[in-house]
Amino acid sequence: MAYYDLSEAQKIRARAASKKWKQQNPGITKIQEQRRREKMATDSEYAAKRRGQHASNSARDRANRPEEVKSAVRRSTLKRKYGVTLEWYDGELVKYVACPICGSTVKPHLDHNHITGRVREFICPNCNKALGLLAEDPERMKRMMAYVRKHRKGA
Repeated sequence: MAYYDLSEAQKIRARAASKKWKQQNPGITKIQEQRRREKMATDSEYAAKRRGQHASNSARDRANRPEEVKSAVRRSTLKRKYGVTLEWYDGELVKYVACPICGSTVKPHLDHNHITGRVREFICPNCNKALGLLAEDPERMKRMMAYVRKHRKGA
């Protein structure tokens, strides 16, 4: 039976059992991983076969369960990039009315501090990009505001 055919409870038990085994056998898992990497690096036929298996499994999953795969990718991305759950994200997104910086109502981006990784709130894509380009530096923002004000007077 394939992993994706298991019930949610069975998947949770399988992940827990796998995690427990890996914790109890760290040396074995490192050796297995090292051997697999060496074989991938030295045996081009094996590497091509493994890459082909992965690609065909992914393609089959996307074709047979597109919504499930899309949801799993979204859930994983949110957890990895921002440390939040899909449920939290969807709950906060419902509360979003407009960008707190410019008032735009376009589909928002989840803003976060690139130094601490802490999630802030939803803002529009343009304001999110501007914050990134300004390196989230308040002094740089002040200088930019002064520059715009200076040249606005002469327009």
